[in-house]
Amino acid sequence: MAASSHRIMLGPLVAAIDQGTSSTRFLVFNSKTAELLSHHQVEIKQNPVLLDPKICTGNLEMYR
Repeated sequence: MAASSHRIMLGPLVAAIDQGTSSTRFLVFNSKTAELLSHHQVEIKQNPVLLDPKICTGNLEMYR
């Protein structure tokens, strides 16, 4: 039996990016049930008082 025959159809998905002051989060939800299916978080290593917007928005590039 091929490995592809074990795939589960999840239906339409919704992705969200949360850009905070200390991290960037990427979340994937089932659009019908709102169940969180997956997430990933990357910490921003900088002084929160001296936030550089280029560093914050640069983290979004990894999700393109």
